[in-house]
Amino acid sequence: GLDERELCRWFRKLSVGIKTACDIGASEGLYTLYFLARTAAEKVFAFEPSAEAREWLKSNLGINELTDESRLILSAKFVGRRESDQNWISLDQALLSARPPCLIKMDIDGGEVGVLQSAPKILEQLRPLWIIETHSLELEKGCMRILEGAGYSTTIVPNAWWRCVLPEL
Repeated sequence: GLDERELCRWFRKLSVGIKTACDIGASEGLYTLYFLARTAAEKVFAFEPSAEAREWLKSNLGINELTDESRLILSAKFVGRRESDQNWISLDQALLSARPPCLIKMDIDGGEVGVLQSAPKILEQLRPLWIIETHSLELEKGCMRILEGAGYSTTIVPNAWWRCVLPEL
């Protein structure tokens, strides 16, 4: 299908040779499955706080014969800045064992800036590659400000032409 097809070449390009992959907002696991099946990543972190979405993810792992994949670290925690809450974890804390090169995909419908703010060590030391989906111009600018402040250059991937006819749901 057409599901986020405009990102396919970016995932192929940025995941070459990665040792760590991280899927923040894993949902039903499309990118988690990609990282497990199509990369040599030694560890794949998947964060999905929705119990329903995690069940879909687990089902999709089973369908793809990846249920017992030892590289997968699946977490029900929210990633961000509320470290005093046991349901939240900072990205710095979550990726303590991550090794470079690392690719992080993030699609969490509003909390992207908070995740980046929870990752000063990751941004400085691990220097991961990022694919971040934002859902407003304000979020896009906030993410760009943090990333560019940490020495990253950013690229905006435009929506595919067919989004005016078939919008992403």
